[in-house]
Amino acid sequence: EFCTGPEGFELLHRHAEINELVFKANLQRARISSENTSVFFEEGTTIYAEKMSLNKGKGTWTPEEYDHPGFQRQYLHIKGFRGLTEAWSLFERVAAEGLFDSHLECGEVIRIASICGGPGYELLTAKWFFEKFAPGTDVELISLDSVASWEAYTSLMGIRFVQWDATTGGLLEACGLEPGQLTYAVVSYGMVHAGTDACLDMYRALLQEQGVRGLLVTERNQRLRALDGLAA
Repeated sequence: EFCTGPEGFELLHRHAEINELVFKANLQRARISSENTSVFFEEGTTIYAEKMSLNKGKGTWTPEEYDHPGFQRQYLHIKGFRGLTEAWSLFERVAAEGLFDSHLECGEVIRIASICGGPGYELLTAKWFFEKFAPGTDVELISLDSVASWEAYTSLMGIRFVQWDATTGGLLEACGLEPGQLTYAVVSYGMVHAGTDACLDMYRALLQEQGVRGLLVTERNQRLRALDGLAA
């Protein structure tokens, strides 16, 4: 059983308001792709549940499956709420360690990029978190993903979208940023796609050479092991 207080209720209410817009946009995509949207959504539910690509060791879903409007509806329904709650918990834990303390005093822009960011729920949560943690601080959000159709949803959240494959490297270049201009990078359950040796080298460069203050990751434990020693 889960419970929350007034602050959590307000966040969930804001999340529901955003989702109303997101699902309208998704329905529009589905209607363009198919006259029978109910069948289309059933197909998407099946794709989400079966995870055929994961069973073949090729990632959770294929780019074509991620692009399916019916799949996206199921993904948005499940991952949206999870993205909010898990990201908020992550930001609270990071704040407790003091990583965000500098934002309490200086008014610099906080730029956050989400790797394999999809629809951008983790970034939206970051915006809401810093509204509370460091009121008045400008937060710029960038969702990077190889599936271009996620932009239909990120645009509703005020998030800039960049189509980009994490395995190609060059995060700052993809964002159009110079070293020192990106504050944090986020990876939320993306290590199955962005956990290659080349990606790990990119993370290391971001942290040790390019001025990124933190790589904030939510992931299953077995995939987190790939990140051991990055900040050393």
